[in-house]
Amino acid sequence: HPGFTTPQQDAQIEELKQAIGGGLSAPAGQAWLRVNGGELCELCRLMRARDWDVEKAKTLWDEIMAYRAEHQIDTLLQRVIGSQEPQSATDLTYKPEIKDPAIAKCLGEMPCARWGFTTEGNALEIWRINQLRPQDILNRCTQAELTQWWHYWAESALEANLLGSAHHEKPLRGTVLVLDL
Repeated sequence: HPGFTTPQQDAQIEELKQAIGGGLSAPAGQAWLRVNGGELCELCRLMRARDWDVEKAKTLWDEIMAYRAEHQIDTLLQRVIGSQEPQSATDLTYKPEIKDPAIAKCLGEMPCARWGFTTEGNALEIWRINQLRPQDILNRCTQAELTQWWHYWAESALEANLLGSAHHEKPLRGTVLVLDL
């Protein structure tokens, strides 16, 4: 984690930054860094994920950027919920209006919801596993629709965590997942 790295690891993070170069300042790179705690946090995460191997971490960055471009993830929330926020910091009953029919269909099949924030600003997500019916979901939603829904759910969680951390004036930490069995 940034601030808990050795001088050697700091040098490796700087080497990765140089290897990525302009990709960090490109719109797609900036969008990804914004929802992941900023440049230093994400570069550290990439390095840890690849056991502090700069070349492998750079490859991971390239793969993430290519995947996000292929699936148009950087514009997904705008297409699905427009300028609405994905979650409210003050209204537990708030749900954004979903403009995309495929995502709305899949969302109706998923026994999950976001329900406010912890006092630390983490989005609170509840999955009612005992109500999950995979075969029903597969019968009602195509693989493409489920993939699109998953991209929406993951991306909106990243945005929700930014909202929660800002509202509670706490560091960005991630989602708390509750599995109701």
